[in-house]
Amino acid sequence: MIGLLLWLSLLLTDKPSQRYEISKGPLDRASNVHREGRLWMYFNNYGKLYAPNFNMHSGEWPAGTNHEYIYRMAPVIGVPYNVVHSLTRTSEEFEAVGGLNSGLGLIAMSNDTATWPSSGWPKKDSLGNPIIKTPEDSYCAFSDSNNLITPLNLIVYQTGHAFGFSYAQDIVFFEWEIVNFGLDTLKDVYFTLYCDIDVGNTPGGDPEYGDDKVVFDRSENCLYFYDADGFSSDWNSPTGYFGVKVLETPKVNSQELGITDFHYFLYDDDPFTIVGLDTIQYKIMSSDSTLKSDPFWGPRLFHGTDIHYDDHTLIPARGMDLVAIVSSGPFTLVPHIPQKIVIAVCAGENEAAILKNMKTAENIYKNDFVTAVSPPRPLLNAIAGDRGVTLIWDNQAEDFIDPFSGRRDFEGYRVWKSKDRGLNWELLADYDIINNFETHNFVIVKHLTPELAGTDITFVGFASGYEGFFKNNTYQVVFHNDRLFSVYVKETGEKLTFNPELRDGFAVLDPSGTRVLDSLYTSGNIIYLPGVFIRITTLGAPPSAGDLYEVKTVKVDPGKNTGLVHTYIDTNVVNGFEYWYAVTSYDIGDPSIPIEPLESPKTGGTSAPNVISVIPGSLPLGYSSARVSKIVHLSGSSSLTPEVNVVDVNFERADTVIITFEPGIFSEFGITSDAVSLEIVDSGLVKSSIYRFYVDQSGYLDLKLLDEDSLLIRRLHIGNNDSITFDGYKITFFEVDKLKGKAFNVMFYAKLDNGDTTIKFPLFPGIWSPVFCGITFRFIQIKQSSYLGLEDSYQVVIEPYNVTTTSEMLSKIKVVPNPFIVKADWDTPTPQGLVKHKIQFINLPPRCEIRIYTIDGDLVKTLHHTSGTGYEDWDLTNEYGSYIAPGIYIYHVKSQWGEKTGRLGVVR
Repeated sequence: MIGLLLWLSLLLTDKPSQRYEISKGPLDRASNVHREGRLWMYFNNYGKLYAPNFNMHSGEWPAGTNHEYIYRMAPVIGVPYNVVHSLTRTSEEFEAVGGLNSGLGLIAMSNDTATWPSSGWPKKDSLGNPIIKTPEDSYCAFSDSNNLITPLNLIVYQTGHAFGFSYAQDIVFFEWEIVNFGLDTLKDVYFTLYCDIDVGNTPGGDPEYGDDKVVFDRSENCLYFYDADGFSSDWNSPTGYFGVKVLETPKVNSQELGITDFHYFLYDDDPFTIVGLDTIQYKIMSSDSTLKSDPFWGPRLFHGTDIHYDDHTLIPARGMDLVAIVSSGPFTLVPHIPQKIVIAVCAGENEAAILKNMKTAENIYKNDFVTAVSPPRPLLNAIAGDRGVTLIWDNQAEDFIDPFSGRRDFEGYRVWKSKDRGLNWELLADYDIINNFETHNFVIVKHLTPELAGTDITFVGFASGYEGFFKNNTYQVVFHNDRLFSVYVKETGEKLTFNPELRDGFAVLDPSGTRVLDSLYTSGNIIYLPGVFIRITTLGAPPSAGDLYEVKTVKVDPGKNTGLVHTYIDTNVVNGFEYWYAVTSYDIGDPSIPIEPLESPKTGGTSAPNVISVIPGSLPLGYSSARVSKIVHLSGSSSLTPEVNVVDVNFERADTVIITFEPGIFSEFGITSDAVSLEIVDSGLVKSSIYRFYVDQSGYLDLKLLDEDSLLIRRLHIGNNDSITFDGYKITFFEVDKLKGKAFNVMFYAKLDNGDTTIKFPLFPGIWSPVFCGITFRFIQIKQSSYLGLEDSYQVVIEPYNVTTTSEMLSKIKVVPNPFIVKADWDTPTPQGLVKHKIQFINLPPRCEIRIYTIDGDLVKTLHHTSGTGYEDWDLTNEYGSYIAPGIYIYHVKSQWGEKTGRLGVVR
């Protein structure tokens, strides 16, 4: 009887060429897609991690390729005789829990407030504060109210997490918290993750799913699928690896169970897609010995000698159409006490790549998703011009403080361009900050033989004045007895010599680091190595023969030091063609953690704030761009004049910007006002110099005048509430501990005000300002006799763009291309493979009516041009949406400034 049921069910559930499922749930059902990174994951709020139809990002990787890896993936929860899941349209036993989204059919996403319920982000802590852990969190819940046997009174709370930065862009996390809202404790519960991964397959195409293989690694709690021959004829490209890392499982006696069972089977032998086989499903989830002994099910569902873990090496080399499940159990569900499961869905180009991503996922989760992140995506705008595109972006990324390192580690912007709607990107420009020594050099210290001495090694600080001797080296400090030591360069074996002038040797200094003593160790004294100070302190037993310490000095590539800009003009474009642009922000990384440099993503399509689609085209007849009509030095004695560029050539109103200056504290290390304050004691002495303060780990201060690269103060010990006065300033140090190991500038900030809005930013010489009222400005040189003072101020007067069309200009109107040849470059393919024909009327006035006639005078189409641009597209269809026939056509342009008649041809 069971065999007959299986045969009938397989007949009904044969894998279709096109996936389609009917949503039969209430209005609370919703779905969404995690698309922050390169792995786009569809999910819904009734128990599915796969899309009901093809082309809905069901495990699409890499993003934008339409290469979907997931056929079915879903959580399954079972007790004896009752297994709950939503794996087929006839067994959607999980149902949406309402009230957790805005009711638009979209699951709540942290980066899209339009999806939130009216009460705000739905996942909150006990105090009502929103819980958001990654750049893109999702949150929903589902119950087993549709249970085909008897509801177990379960609610499953599902949270998703996704990052966009490079080292986690191929990972999406899902958390499930299972809560029993019934009166009775549920025993012998199993959680199973069902995985039907089709590597290289396109529904409706060649059956590429028949050559898949799966690997299960019990020690790493993971499984992953790959294609036996590594190539998809459907995709006409190599295939990747796709799988799951299990990061947390239910607990018994406070101990995680881990993955307790793993099985694989043919798609045609799948018991989970057969309604009413709950007992069989539970027995394979729990690896029941009676099922393995069953003559029908045993050989189909168990492989190898271990009843709990199938042997994946028994899969034929040619691969198979496989389903795999991993389970965790048995555990109990006490009423109202949640059990938690966390997974990471991962993809990679090859086995090494997916295993690396799985390890990254493990590390991120162990740190509760607190990890180094890239600076935020800039907000990008674009101005389409005639054979040109102007990009403008904001400067919010420059103030971002990495929550992991606590540093303002922003480094620069990259400008990208795509001609295929984001599938491939070309780097156009890279702009980075002018670097400071302390932000781009790192020191990592380690005691390699702690069993030989009770000591502690610390990095004290950089040796100001000796930065030129800092190199990429690893120094090994080797003790010969409790005082005598030698220093070697690990990479070369070179032995450093004692040098009382410091430079490229080593020396021992007093605890203040101001006086060279000798070459012998004394606890608490400072040891100089090229460019840095370290300290070895005896806490217990002193150093002994063979005691070894390592000091790694790392110079991070400072980039090109171009200085920042917030605009870019691309003139390598053709009118009428669509281009995508992205501007990303990136940081310097941190070798001491270690964290590689991170760049904000350019995924998510044009809905992302830093990605934009632009079609350049002709400007309206009589157009003149916005311009600066006047720059006035209102007050002050500086000889400097700002260089001003109009970036937003379509700036719409006349405006006046006043530029003034005030001093402030700028730091890459997130220094706050409760640690240090700045006041002016003599405004006549204050000028636009840049002063660099550095406080080492012992509380010693160095002060450098960056304009002249001169050291004003060296190793001055400061304490809480101490202050120093210099060049018209007084600076007070309130909490020195918050300053140790950090640097900051005292410098001028420029303040821009147009009467409605004000912005302020640090004034670095030669660096362009953020865009304000359509302009950007800079002072090329700020030093020597050309300093700015507090009394200096400037006025910039901006005239808006203007369109003054005359009748004589209408003669410039024309059609391109003319004649139009079908299958020309202007034919635009759609993602579905269709072709959109297009011609363009150019040099139009801002508003007009265009009528197209046959040569016999029959009206074909009327176009109403109201966009204010100088062009209008026509898709070569008539008023009924049908494509026109080849031939000669007459066009007539009518406007308030006059009329123009011309001919156009269509050739097939």
